[in-house]
Amino acid sequence: MNVFTDFHHNSLLRSFVLLFENRLGAKVYRPIGMEWFYEGYWAINDLEETAKQFLDTKTTIIADKTPALNVVSSIDDCIYNVYDPGHITTHKAISLNTFKEIKFDYIIASIPQHIDIFKDLIKKYQPNAKLIIHFGNNWLEPEEGSNVMASVKGQGWNKSNVVYYHQEFDTNLFKPIGKFGFKKISSYIHVLKNNKGWVDFLNIENHLLDKKIVLKSYGGQCRDGSLDGAEAVAKSVQENDFIFHVKHTGDGYGHALYNAYACGKPTIIRSSYYKDHLGEELFNDNNCIDLDKMSFDDAMNKIVDVINDIDQLKTMSASAHRAFTNAVSFEQDAEKIKNWLANL
Repeated sequence: MNVFTDFHHNSLLRSFVLLFENRLGAKVYRPIGMEWFYEGYWAINDLEETAKQFLDTKTTIIADKTPALNVVSSIDDCIYNVYDPGHITTHKAISLNTFKEIKFDYIIASIPQHIDIFKDLIKKYQPNAKLIIHFGNNWLEPEEGSNVMASVKGQGWNKSNVVYYHQEFDTNLFKPIGKFGFKKISSYIHVLKNNKGWVDFLNIENHLLDKKIVLKSYGGQCRDGSLDGAEAVAKSVQENDFIFHVKHTGDGYGHALYNAYACGKPTIIRSSYYKDHLGEELFNDNNCIDLDKMSFDDAMNKIVDVINDIDQLKTMSASAHRAFTNAVSFEQDAEKIKNWLANL
């Protein structure tokens, strides 16, 4: 089984490798080489410089200081083995010419801009491939009869062939470590300064400054820099007492949110931002501080009280991890998708 997918999100691409390669025995490929852009088969945007970031093996300096996306480990029979951030794991990338030579079973469009483009690719070069539209956010309703993989809360898309699942990540990395009392709270929301949560972050930081509790903002274009790879992110998440995740746009799925709960880290949230989003399944009064449900002063008092009481931290941590394990089974999701694929 060969799977081709676009590439706009490192964590999503890695999740496809974990699902299709590690669990289902397939091979997953993504595009590399500027001909994808010049011939109209890459459309994240129409900027050549952005296309170079995602496709060109010679582009290593990224404007927002995020890790380079095309560091090649080796090339085998025209297959580029490209490092994921952190330079530990790799994934497969192919030129447009190589794409034409491989027989694909499934082609996945993970952004709306690529749906019609990938239909054209199938018509011209891969007539036996089936198109799958991937939803990681609630960005539109799929057209009738389309095949949809969705890591979002159920939407009642009864006119499409939909399977709902969670994007996989490595739970050998993202797991509880049984250590507490770091006096640290971190955010992993990209471009947090452009999010309404930035105001809450600064208010909390200012209030806790004299309590010797440190706040950090990690991610693309964030104050404290971007972390390079899943290993670095997991280690960082584990070394916190709370994870700040006040994200006004919510997430269809949200790797940072699920990473936090997999590590048994209670969160600081606004539940209103997650209404009708998948992450609602994780929240309860024992594993998060919901800024929508209490005054700011009460929330700050609770944060300080919990961080200074290891027993309370352990209790909230256990509840967070339990919420993750109750909600998520990557093994069951893979079996569900295996059966879904067999009936496309």
